[in-house]
Amino acid sequence: MTARTFPIRVAPIDGEAIDSWLEALARRMATPVGEVLAALNLPVTRRPSWRVRPSPAQLDTIATATGLHPDAVLAMTLSRYDGTGLEIDHANGRIAASFPFGYRPWSRYCPHCLAHTDGRWQLHWRLGWSFACVRHHCLLADECPRCGKHPRPTFMPGYSVPSASLCACGCNLADAATLTLRPRHPITDAQQQILDVIADDRADFGIYSTHTGSRRARSALNDVKVLANRALNYASLHGLTAVKSADLPADSHQECVAATERPPRRATLHARAPQRAIDTAVGVTAALDILRAPTLNAAADRARWLIKGQNRETGPAELHSCSREGTVSAAIIIKASAAWMGPINQLRYRTVLPTPRPPDRSQLRLQRLAASVPAAFWPAWSARFIVEGTRAINLRPVLSAATLLVGTSAHLTEVMNHLGAISAQAVKCYLFALSHSPAWPTISTAIVRLNDFLAEQPGPINYTRRRQLDYSALLPLDRWQQICRTSGDLPGAGRKAIAARYYLAEKISGSPTRTTAINHHRAHSQSLWNQVRDFTRVMTAQLREHLDDEARQFLQRNAIHEPLTWQPPLDVVSDLALPAPDPAAIDRQELRRLAVDGSYTVGQLAAHFGIDSLTVRYLFDEEPIDLNHYPLQSRPGKAAFASRLRAELGEQTLRDLYVDRRLSLRQIAGRYGINVHRVQDLVAHHGIPMRRRVNSPSRAWLAEQRLDKRRTIADIANEVGVHPATLSLWLSQVGLKKPATTYHQSRLPPMDTQAAIELLKPALTNKYGPPWLQMLTKAVEFPSIPTAERDLGLGTGTLRRRLGKLETALGAPVITRNAAGLAMAPTPFGIDVVRAVQALHGTVTMSGTSPPGVVPRLTVHVAPVPGEALDSWLETTAHRCRTSLAELLGAVGLTQGSKGPRWIVVMNPEELRSVSKATGISQRQLRMMTLQRYDGVAVDIDRGRRVLARTRCWGFGAGSRFCPACLAETQGRWKIEWRLVWSFACRRHQCLLADTCPSCGNYPRLASHKADAVPQPGRCACPPRGHPIGGKRRCLADLTDTKVLKLPPGHPVLEAQRHIDHLLAGANAARPSTEWTSSLMPDDIAAHARRAIKNPQLLRDVVPPDLLAAGTPHPGTDLHTTSRSQLSRLFKPSAYDVAAGTLLALAVLNPGRR
Repeated sequence: MTARTFPIRVAPIDGEAIDSWLEALARRMATPVGEVLAALNLPVTRRPSWRVRPSPAQLDTIATATGLHPDAVLAMTLSRYDGTGLEIDHANGRIAASFPFGYRPWSRYCPHCLAHTDGRWQLHWRLGWSFACVRHHCLLADECPRCGKHPRPTFMPGYSVPSASLCACGCNLADAATLTLRPRHPITDAQQQILDVIADDRADFGIYSTHTGSRRARSALNDVKVLANRALNYASLHGLTAVKSADLPADSHQECVAATERPPRRATLHARAPQRAIDTAVGVTAALDILRAPTLNAAADRARWLIKGQNRETGPAELHSCSREGTVSAAIIIKASAAWMGPINQLRYRTVLPTPRPPDRSQLRLQRLAASVPAAFWPAWSARFIVEGTRAINLRPVLSAATLLVGTSAHLTEVMNHLGAISAQAVKCYLFALSHSPAWPTISTAIVRLNDFLAEQPGPINYTRRRQLDYSALLPLDRWQQICRTSGDLPGAGRKAIAARYYLAEKISGSPTRTTAINHHRAHSQSLWNQVRDFTRVMTAQLREHLDDEARQFLQRNAIHEPLTWQPPLDVVSDLALPAPDPAAIDRQELRRLAVDGSYTVGQLAAHFGIDSLTVRYLFDEEPIDLNHYPLQSRPGKAAFASRLRAELGEQTLRDLYVDRRLSLRQIAGRYGINVHRVQDLVAHHGIPMRRRVNSPSRAWLAEQRLDKRRTIADIANEVGVHPATLSLWLSQVGLKKPATTYHQSRLPPMDTQAAIELLKPALTNKYGPPWLQMLTKAVEFPSIPTAERDLGLGTGTLRRRLGKLETALGAPVITRNAAGLAMAPTPFGIDVVRAVQALHGTVTMSGTSPPGVVPRLTVHVAPVPGEALDSWLETTAHRCRTSLAELLGAVGLTQGSKGPRWIVVMNPEELRSVSKATGISQRQLRMMTLQRYDGVAVDIDRGRRVLARTRCWGFGAGSRFCPACLAETQGRWKIEWRLVWSFACRRHQCLLADTCPSCGNYPRLASHKADAVPQPGRCACPPRGHPIGGKRRCLADLTDTKVLKLPPGHPVLEAQRHIDHLLAGANAARPSTEWTSSLMPDDIAAHARRAIKNPQLLRDVVPPDLLAAGTPHPGTDLHTTSRSQLSRLFKPSAYDVAAGTLLALAVLNPGRR
């Protein structure tokens, strides 16, 4: 049906939306919008498709009825921004959600524009990129000021004439208040620039004017989106006003309200625009401020505040999402993060390139590169990368690993699995050392260039295949001898043949010498490995030619048709100032002359030319010594070397050193850098009589040098003139090989009490001084600090730190640490300190209770209650003494330990004697207050380490359960049995034990709780909810008020606890009145309880209803739907879990009893 022409025509304003224009047309004709749509044959829906892109028929109808050109009608629809401000899915006519900050189903608005145009709505207000009005210099409004809803979410024409600027609630949106900005404000400038980019479909400002990448609107807007999301993440932590580039006016009341509401965290790749206009304005303005920089480096400098302001959660995401971002935004973030990257990430993200790129997640690229890179870097390249302070032999595999790390996200361990030459940890250490070198930027640039070269032009050699070959049959001995006869070289006595095999295997495989798969020579001496590395020094040109032929035949036998060796051209890095000199600049003729005529070693040649030994070996490998260029008498060999040595070390010189100066043969050999056997041959050649063998010094002299003066074996051997191995044998013969500490407290003379107090006064003024002094008297008996820490139950490093603080307080060192094979021993001042502690009867009490060292026992005596735990008794004693637990432990000779006290498990004899002497409690009573009383029944104790062995699935629980009524009766005294998992009910008060504190939810009496405050019996010592374990704050909730499940007399749970108590007592359990079996053991109960946790249905017919109700806190929920997960309850069961498991185990073993 052809639409008729409307009698009244209304021209659309510039940039108006089609739905707004139709409403204006309906108002002008005093007709409902629904009738206008019906006259235009437009469907009435909540989100009409003609608002996005009308069909050709709809366009013709609208143009005919209104008199507008079809292009003018199309310009009022969202298709105007297709590809520039949003994306339309033409298959279904809908807006795609993938376009950055594209379409929004509702519309922002400018109240001033609505008032000025009599309620006409702009089309671009529906874009996520619209946040400000550049005409009226204000932010756009997001919602109705009365109802708080977003305007125009759907198109509802209704049956009345539309009113201008009215919300559905009747509020006039033209009167809404919004934030006014000054002219040329950064926010309005950013809005205008965004609109220009969308209109022109091109970005030619700032970095885009110099960057060679895409300048299309979508690419630029994607970069703006990414940086804006990062800026809003920053604002979510620090507030909107912290984004300085947005320049928000702080004097506006509305702005203060908006700025105080921090925006929510956003994913970096979040494609939807923020809900609030102020959030969009701040993010886009900050992003454009970065992108307006003229260069990439300048943009990175502007973006550095984004990286600095991130926390642990959002910081790593700054780099992880770069692979899915635009080229420009990713490069900016990588450049800005380079200063905080380690060397591995610098290689992964190629930060040295003008335009860094994120790593490739494809494994195929890594596999291809691994086939082109040897495990030991090419010698020609390695010679240019040598940095002072690094070993070149380790540098080669590190450089190969670094080449593979470039541009890959694979884990370092996976990269090293491809090479197999060095561990991942070693690569980390060497790369960290290289990154601190001034040459690191140049080295990393060269490695990145090499990686790109190999990615584009893979090498002709497949090193992955060569690394998998079997080299055990390479160059057998008979073949080596045949080659030597042909080339005119001496075959050697066997070591030279081994060196040649390893040289050839490394040349073929590209792997370091020691990792080459030749299984016959795994355990060689260091001298042989040195000979292997220096093989090129003695290799002649004729020998290398035959060895190369042998290597090619080996490859052919393995069906490999590749060149023997290959390396990338050094032209790739010819313009870089690499740290090491170019080997081509070395005078090769002079190098060979010194090697032949002067018989220089590799090390001497390297020192002469000021290069590394690796470079010398490479030069000899490239151009070996040609025997045809030298006369027979000047050829390198043993004869030439022997004649030169006889000339330098003549008879008179040798007599002067050996006879007159009494130097040993080894000392003479060390002075001339030769083997001791050559000196011995020269002595015999000149007829000099040999001295008699050096006699072993006396034991007293050795003891004085080794123990008193604490000299090393090598130092004493050098003075005596023998090899350190000989001196070590002498020490073993006289019993001084592994000397223990020479300190024995029983041999020290006594010290006056007053003098002792004066000496220890600096340490006694500190509350931690007395226990540290006690610890010192015990530590000096041990040969080393780690041994003392292990046997005293201290954490790693605890003794070292406390000794340092004690020495600082006393002003002098007290212990000489173990070194050079000598045991730890006290210094002379330390001996005086120990004597002073002994003078105070071995006990130093807390300051404020009694004078230091006057009385050996505590002034307050507290008798333990039956079954009380040792730590509970000590806390009660400390509470009565009004002192901290730490001070009390020091007074009785115990230590807390960094991972909990070990005396809760078992006490060593020294601790038993010390505590018994200080408190008057018998040693038997003390043992019964520890977990030692349950050893072999409920727990297994590792006596050596003084910890519980993990041989039982359940035993020692986390913290301690408790009975509130028992705590109230005994004024906060805790039983040792409550620490066992098997204690789940109190038979005295007929109730289930409590597991956690009702206030903080923690397990009471965890071993990691601090002991630096006066204990409060009966109160929770855990930190409050939300605070970390070990903090200073404590919960201090009254545990005697905890609500627990009351059980009636004769309840099955009480009978089950009675059965367990008999087992824990170590006696044969008598058959209870319920006739349950007595052969049940704790491990059987644990197995059935774990079954019940995994399958709660097993308990339906076994557990009483009242106990079932306690295990199911909410009606309708599963039996074990609690705050703790099922997995955690398998290892930390509650009192309910153990009680139910015990009932199940007893019922299974006696099915007649239910």
